Amino acid sequence: MRTAAAAGVVLLIVAAFSIPAELTAPYDPLEQDVAVRLSPPGKNHLFGTDGFGRDQFSRVLYATRTALIIGTLAVCVAGTAGVLIGSISAYRGGTTDILIQRFVDLFIGIPFLVLCVVFVIAFGPSTVSVALALSVALTPQVIRVVRSSVLAVKAEYYVEAARISGAGETAVITRHVLANALPPIASHLAGVFGTAVIAESTLSFLGLGVPAPYPSLGRMLREGASRFLESAPWLTLFPGALLTIIVIAGALIGDAVGESS
Repeated sequence: MRTAAAAGVVLLIVAAFSIPAELTAPYDPLEQDVAVRLSPPGKNHLFGTDGFGRDQFSRVLYATRTALIIGTLAVCVAGTAGVLIGSISAYRGGTTDILIQRFVDLFIGIPFLVLCVVFVIAFGPSTVSVALALSVALTPQVIRVVRSSVLAVKAEYYVEAARISGAGETAVITRHVLANALPPIASHLAGVFGTAVIAESTLSFLGLGVPAPYPSLGRMLREGASRFLESAPWLTLFPGALLTIIVIAGALIGDAVGESS
């Protein structure tokens, strides 16, 4: 739990600096100054500057905010849809469960990143389309986890007692089934957050994420690794470090939630 608490503190610190980027960033992330291009990290530019003289620290803050917002939106949408559909599938059973699971099989059969790429290409690269693509791709996985958790709880005696006592179907699902199935679901969603952040960066790395010139961790990694890895390694180091920190912190929190359940 101490590790998870430390991970949570780290995520809060990252969010506290990146979410209000307009206040914490010392420069405009799009402002170019060729006189200081490829400057190493120093007092004036904490993370150095890129090939256009843009302040890397400011760009990392804005890019991190984008990653956190998209990851959070994807988890919230996928979590809401997954809990709703998965609990109905498991609780109703029968034909309803079979139909829903065959539909889920169809989406799970498509590789996660391929599904995201197809969706983004269809609707065009933007923050909204990336968030929706990740939500659609993550929802089938959440449905499976929710279904498994609900099926395990559904067989408990207190659920049957609630039905016999005359509790409505909605009350049984929300108060007795989901309330007790929540820990493994929350653990999975915490891990899915890291997956969403990585996927957003991957799409941007491929040129399908947040459109240029707005900063994205994935695009910054691609530009730094392909053009300036030897001459300006900080262009790859700092975006990669922030991405690693976010993903590891999310995974640690997810593991802690799962162990405590």
